[in-house]
Amino acid sequence: KHGHIFFQEDSEGEGGRPEIDRGELCDLIQNKIEPGRIHYGYEFESMETLEDGHVKVNFNYSDDFNHIEQQETEVFDLVIGSDGAFSKVRPFLAYTELI
Repeated sequence: KHGHIFFQEDSEGEGGRPEIDRGELCDLIQNKIEPGRIHYGYEFESMETLEDGHVKVNFNYSDDFNHIEQQETEVFDLVIGSDGAFSKVRPFLAYTELI
């Protein structure tokens, strides 16, 4: 009767937050991307948006079998943060300050 609301998130309907179920995203990617275009063994380090709208992403690559560790940088048109609940990518994509 005399409760206090400390947080209320108003629903914005479709498109309010850019999220997709992980399984659906994996299916879309695997079914639409050419073979050999997905690379494994890369760990996201950081990213920045360039003046032309492209995104420069810094990775750490490791291959334990071949004893290789190196840093690499690639430029992309689009970055999708699909690395889970404790995402390293999300803070670079979010426009709001996390507290």
